[in-house]
Amino acid sequence: MDSSTNFRGGTWHRYKLGQAQFTKWLKQTAEKFTPTTASTAKGAGSLSTASKKSQKKAAKAGVDNDVAVHWRELEAMASNIVENAKPEDIPPAPLNILRDVIGLRKKSARFFSRAAVEEGNEGLRDKNVTHEHIIKVLERVLGKFESLVSKGTQAAKDMAMSASGIRMDLNDLNNMFEHLELQTSPEVAEEEVSSDVENQPEVSASAKKASKKSTKGGKKVQKGGKAKKQRESTSKSAEKQDSSWIDDVDFGLEYEDDDEEFDYYMMIYCFFEDFNLIRSYICERWCDYFYDRSISLNTLSVITNAAFELFHQMEHDLIIDMRRIGIRDRNMGSYEFMMMAIFTEFGMEHIDYDSYEALSNEESNERIWKDEWDWLASPAFCTVQQILRMIPLGKTPMVRRKDRTPPVYGGLTVRELESFKDVVITDLMLDVVCVKALKKNGGAPALLPAESELLLGFQDALRNYDFSSAFIFSMQLYCDIRYILEDTVVHPFEQLQKTAQRSGRLIPLMIERASGPRFELRRTLRQRQKELHRFMLNDVVMEDKLPRYLGAGLEEDDVEDFFLLKHEPVWAGLLDFRVKLVMNELGHEYVNRSFLVEAAAYLYAAARAASKQLPDQEEFPVWEDMEKFLASYMDDTALKRGILSGGDDPVAIIRNFKDIMPENAIDPKPNHAALDSVPGQTEEFKQSVRIRQQLSKRYASIDRENQFFMEYMRGLIQQRLEPELGKLESLDDMSAILQDISGNKYSGQAHSQGGPLPDARRELAAERRALKQKQQKRRALLAQLSPIQQIQILEDVVTEQLEGLLSIDFVQLFHTTSSLLYFVGMAHIKNFKWDFGLESGSPPSSVDDTVRVPLLLGEILGGDPEKDKEVLCDLVRSVRVIVALPGKPLSEDEEEEWEDEDSGDNSDD
Repeated sequence: MDSSTNFRGGTWHRYKLGQAQFTKWLKQTAEKFTPTTASTAKGAGSLSTASKKSQKKAAKAGVDNDVAVHWRELEAMASNIVENAKPEDIPPAPLNILRDVIGLRKKSARFFSRAAVEEGNEGLRDKNVTHEHIIKVLERVLGKFESLVSKGTQAAKDMAMSASGIRMDLNDLNNMFEHLELQTSPEVAEEEVSSDVENQPEVSASAKKASKKSTKGGKKVQKGGKAKKQRESTSKSAEKQDSSWIDDVDFGLEYEDDDEEFDYYMMIYCFFEDFNLIRSYICERWCDYFYDRSISLNTLSVITNAAFELFHQMEHDLIIDMRRIGIRDRNMGSYEFMMMAIFTEFGMEHIDYDSYEALSNEESNERIWKDEWDWLASPAFCTVQQILRMIPLGKTPMVRRKDRTPPVYGGLTVRELESFKDVVITDLMLDVVCVKALKKNGGAPALLPAESELLLGFQDALRNYDFSSAFIFSMQLYCDIRYILEDTVVHPFEQLQKTAQRSGRLIPLMIERASGPRFELRRTLRQRQKELHRFMLNDVVMEDKLPRYLGAGLEEDDVEDFFLLKHEPVWAGLLDFRVKLVMNELGHEYVNRSFLVEAAAYLYAAARAASKQLPDQEEFPVWEDMEKFLASYMDDTALKRGILSGGDDPVAIIRNFKDIMPENAIDPKPNHAALDSVPGQTEEFKQSVRIRQQLSKRYASIDRENQFFMEYMRGLIQQRLEPELGKLESLDDMSAILQDISGNKYSGQAHSQGGPLPDARRELAAERRALKQKQQKRRALLAQLSPIQQIQILEDVVTEQLEGLLSIDFVQLFHTTSSLLYFVGMAHIKNFKWDFGLESGSPPSSVDDTVRVPLLLGEILGGDPEKDKEVLCDLVRSVRVIVALPGKPLSEDEEEEWEDEDSGDNSDD
């Protein structure tokens, strides 16, 4: 997995990052406010043993010296600051971060306190005393700063003296960088510029970390291809100008004065705690869907699948962090080992074990199952483990429909919950094994369209007879969702069928009209049509399942079709979302490749204006898709200006259409712009199109490589946080300036290591440091995004897409436009049929021919007022009927009926 995709925003990393940033701020602030005297200068040469040890460990680990501070020095530094600083010199951000660090340390310290008492282990007691003492030191440091701040203004007090249990947020970490300095010494500045002038690439943090264990090993890593490959990858990402700036942040994990056991317990406890935080949030949203549909199925499916993906990311980060603190035993990172370590040895910080003493054995067992066993996702683990043990290698289990045990919903006892969980996981497995077999035999691609991470993880478990922690977490969450939805679990499948059936009716019409500038979309449409029929309108699992069951002597009635889609709501919801993305994007392409919709917009605006002037006219219908399309353009664009400047004069509006048309009316957009860069459209609309592209890359792409893992999440978070990050220089500006600095050799003269730096080069060094700080600020902002915050950003993004861009039915807009232009043209065929090339009773040879209708209407209007009124009456009538039609294109029978009715009206005239 590409490390650049890591957000590293879990509880463990929040603790580590907060501790490192507070320590750095404390050291730099202490140096700023501590007077430099002869005694202190002399004392600088004789550091304490602990300080020397800390800096030595930090140097080996590749950690910034500002972070390498022993805890024994913290209180002395705080005292120096308090004695020399003013209350307003202490910003609130580091105090909030320190409160958060203290709170997280206390969680793990409770484990050592309880374990020391229960086991009577002297070594554990000593560790407990050490951890308790560190917490007290940190609390005293916090107390000193709070005392100083309390002497300041009331506003400063209110800001800094907030609740002692406050948890730091993005603003705190963001603000911390305003108070931190990077390298400030002239020697370092000279070294940086020298490195840049010689075009020497920087060694990444991961390369530094990899080289810390031994001198020999370090040289191999630095000389070998691995570090070089990492640098090349970063360079390529920068060239693409994508979201590659979301990178790892150095949390100083290698340098930590705590013992390994403390770190390991806290690490795995936070791992399970983050799982349960995500699990609770996702379950709450499914409850919202179940009770009042207050969240869209598409949004819910995307964030649930994102939760499955985040479980993988969390597990990946956990294994990497274990290695960084010296844990090399891979077994210690396995789900079963960690689960049993917490359940049988460590215990859980949030459980009050003393409360069990007053319970009976039955009550105690039930509490243990619900409060501990379920919290660890152990119920899903037990069932998966049992299934893998029961299935022989290379075999595919089969169960007839009537022999399947239906799940009993609403159970409350442990026995009922266990039974429910066994049934739903086993039912899922019976179809997943067929999907796995179908892929293995080459009958289906390795990734099915919009296939959920849960299904992929289950297939991997069945294939390898092993499983990851991420899969167990995903399966436990799936059981929770099934418990919440009960019988309504089929609703996502039913919604998918409605969406797919409607798209199945529209795609043939789109293929029929894929001519002229839309011809190149014909192949894509046919691909999507095949996909729609195979994976959504039909059950792809039956391609393996039915022959297998019939070959075993079973009947066709013994097999239930669409079982997997009916019982895996996440996949059904993702497929539904995929269809909407595909149809929206293809419809948008249709609209963007000609001036047909613009022509219809002018006729619609003129008809609305004319309807106000005609007597006995009913209220004119609103064409919602057209209104949304027009709203995507700025008012000062030619399209909107021609409509708005006409005011309530329908003739002026129609005549203004010629001002936006090029000479070639049939093919006015030979080099049509990309969908996210159409001239005149609002930046908000363009941003929505870019977000749709990110979502399509993950959930609607035909290319399986584009669907892999969490690449799309990086782009979406960048899009959402761009207003925050926009305060910094753009990525293009940063890259250009850094490139200038690196390539500036000052007339090719070699750099002198001993000579002084020219002023110009010192300015470049200062500029580079400032840019590095802002890049670091970007990364820190993203590193602080917890998994829940990532999911919430994704939820907001998808919801906005569904309520915004995806709510525009571009396909229907195009079909309605085509019908409107055709029938307005037919209503006036006697006036301009020779110019238009239409004959009564036959459609135009090309859809694009009808773009001339507003131009020809403009030519016959403005002469005779009576004739103008007649033409406008026909226009109002035509537009009203087409716009008021239910949301579907006209069928052939409806077209003939309209033409007959129109011919009759013309004969009466």
